[in-house]
Formats: sequence, C-alpha cells, structure tokens
Amino acid sequence: MGNSKTISGALHRIPNLEHNNRDHWPPNATHDREDRNVYYVNGTRDFTIEQAYDKLFEASYQEWRQKEIKKSRGDRCPDTYYEKILQDKQKHEQYEIIWQIGDMEDTGYESDFYDSLFAERALLDFAEHMLAEVPNVTFLTKERIDDPDWNPPFNEGIVINNMAFNGDESTPHLHMTFIPYVKNCSRGQTVQNAFSQTFKRMGYATTMKQAVDESDNLVWQDTPHGKIPQMKKVEYGAVTWIEEQKEWIADYMQKELGWERFFKGKNERGDLLLSDYRRERAAERAKEAEKKVFLVEADLKTKEKAVTEKASTILS
Repeated sequence: MGNSKTISGALHRIPNLEHNNRDHWPPNATHDREDRNVYYVNGTRDFTIEQAYDKLFEASYQEWRQKEIKKSRGDRCPDTYYEKILQDKQKHEQYEIIWQIGDMEDTGYESDFYDSLFAERALLDFAEHMLAEVPNVTFLTKERIDDPDWNPPFNEGIVINNMAFNGDESTPHLHMTFIPYVKNCSRGQTVQNAFSQTFKRMGYATTMKQAVDESDNLVWQDTPHGKIPQMKKVEYGAVTWIEEQKEWIADYMQKELGWERFFKGKNERGDLLLSDYRRERAAERAKEAEKKVFLVEADLKTKEKAVTEKASTILS
C-alpha cells in the first residue's frame, strides 16, 4: 500500500452541529453511505450547549456574579455564563477541529474507494484514542451532565461536547467540537472558557514578537497615542497541540497502513487563524501604502527642485 497522504486539522470558531450530526440532511451527502456515519458525542440530541455550560461553569459564575451584585456591579452581569460568553466579542462558546486524511482526489469514496476505507479506519481509531488516551481531554454525555458529582478530571483542558465521523460525503472526515476549560483563574470567576489560557496551561503557549519587513526592519503601527510595535504570532498554542495530534495520525498511518505523511507547500496563510492572517495582511498593506506615499513625495520634491533650478536658469 505504499502511499503518501496529507493530514489536516482545520480549526474553526463557528461549528455547525446540526450538519455534523445530520439533524438536517446536507446536499453534498449521500444516503447510500449514511450507515458509515458514527456519532461519538452528540451535542444536539443528548444535551444542549446551554446544559453543557451549566454543568461546567454555572456554579463558579453565579458565585462571582453574587459578589459583583453586592458591589453594585450586577447590571454588568448577564443571568448565565452562557449568555455572558455570547455577549463577549473576544470569545466563542465552542470551537471545532475537522480532521481529515488525504483529499477528495486521492482518498475520496468515489476516486479511491479502498484508500478511503483505510483513511476511515485510521480516523475512527484516532477518535477512540482522542476520547480515551489524550491528556487533558474529556467529553460530555447526558449521564455525566446529570451526575452532580462529575467534573472534568483536570484543572485545564478541552471538553468535547460533540464528535461525529462523516462517511457520507466525498471524503471521510472527523468533526470534533470542544469547549476550553480552565480552573483557578485569578480574574473574574474561577472557572472559565479561556481558549489561549487553556492551551497555555496545558503546555502549548502562544508566543508573539514584533513583525519585521522585507529588510528586517521592525514594523510599527500608528495609533492616536503614537507608534506601537506591530506584533505577530510566531507560535500558536492550539496549532502546536493540533500538530502533535497529527503526528499521532502520521505514526498510525506509517505503522498500520504503510502510508507516509505528505506535506504540501505551505500556503500564504500558514498556521495563522484567518483573523490573524487578515490583521497581518492589513498591516502589510498599510506599510506598502506608506512606502508608496514616501516615493510619490520624494518624486514630487525631485521634480519641484528640477523646475526651480530650470526657472532660475531662465530668469538669470
């Protein structure tokens, strides 16, 4: 079976659980392979996202909220933590990673049925590994939500609230939706959904440094308060964690299937989230615009000088 396949783990901020769980039938799926779908954790039929939040965060939130009310700051506090997250422009109630081996050209059910079955096997075993063996990972069930004594077995980690394997589309893939969970927070309530902090405490920190231009000069950003460094992420904690899981898949592929991992040429965006990539591109465009203005002004000054010198020659 000597072969090579890409491995992808795409991170998204707005998952569609109804699509993943086939609560409605998508036009790009076929009923002929409906029986290949596997629902490991069903966050639409077994429980709701509101129930998940109530289980994970509500006790801590209400304790903090009562303190705020006593300080006459209760008007700032929504009734529930889920409502608070929905109102927070910096946070998302859940995140999704879509795991896939190969693409529709080399591992699709229609293009290479046997390879698609091998990829399917690898992803199903990876799902079992994720749920049972990966540190700082747990999952919700209706029974766990109803159990007053159950809590995540760690101080920081990711809580999977939905996991579905789809084998009825063009290529086998695994949807994993999770909620970041971190305890012992020093600001606000003690238990929170804090994406970067969760991965940082798991050992996958996001690091930043000042951006440089093509000439290795530091890039600065103009603000109403003066120039500040234009920062860029050089290591993104969640991406590092995802890459570690992809290495498990690569090792499995090599040992069980005889497949090597194939690395495509990195796209311009690399491992940046789309929002970060857009911010960096905006900074680059601003820098390019500044350079164009400088060149135009320099050209005008040169022409003005030439005109002045010519006028002086004529008048003399």
